[in-house]
This record gives sequence, structure tokens and C-alpha cells, in this order.
Amino acid sequence: MPKILFVLALALALPAVALAAQPAQPGKSAPKVQYVLKGTLTSFTASTGGADGSIALTITNANRHRAALKDQPLTLLIKPTTRVVLDTDGELTAGETVIVKVRELRRTTDALALLNGKDARQVIDQGS
Repeated sequence: MPKILFVLALALALPAVALAAQPAQPGKSAPKVQYVLKGTLTSFTASTGGADGSIALTITNANRHRAALKDQPLTLLIKPTTRVVLDTDGELTAGETVIVKVRELRRTTDALALLNGKDARQVIDQGS
């Protein structure tokens, strides 16, 4: 009788262990969103010769997490693949208004720490 109970208990426990140990499904990743940030340019270094550049700005408006990002400084990387659209003067100088697009994980807390140091996808010069 004890052997039957042991076998029965083992038979009931094995499917539960097998279900709990399943690996994560392939192809599933955390969702990413596009942050559109508008701000005043502090500094800009273009990407040259395959080396990364950088852009520093003070955020004045954003499409996500507006309250947390307003009036905060942010520095992003400019990769050789980053699209830079210049205004009529043809250069980015400090004090100009820029729009920067960044694609990154969707988070509800500490968006500034999440974005700082990430790759900018597009920089649009709005002029002064």
C-alpha cells in the first residue's frame, strides 16, 4: 500500500514540475517604444570615421513621462547610422531647439536613467 501511495504522489508531482521548469518562449522580448524628446541643445559632436559622437540637451517636452523628464539634462550617443536633419544654417549649435528620437524599453519609472547614454535614432534641428 505505501508503494502505491508513493507512485501515485510521484505521478501527480511530475507534471507540475515539468510545467514550472519550461523555458521562456523564444522571440519574446520586452516591448520597446519611441521616445520623442524636444529640448535645447547644450552640445553636439558628430559621428566621424566610424567613431560615436554625442548630443547633450535639456529636455523641454517629451511624448512619454513628460513630468519626469521636463527640465532634465540628457546625453545620448550619435552612431554613424543616426539620421541628423539640419536646418537652413546647416549646423547644430548650442542654444538651438532640437527634436531627438530614441527607441528604448517602455518603463514607467526612472525614464531619464533608462535613456541616458542610449543611441539616438534621429536628430532634427529646429533652429533657434
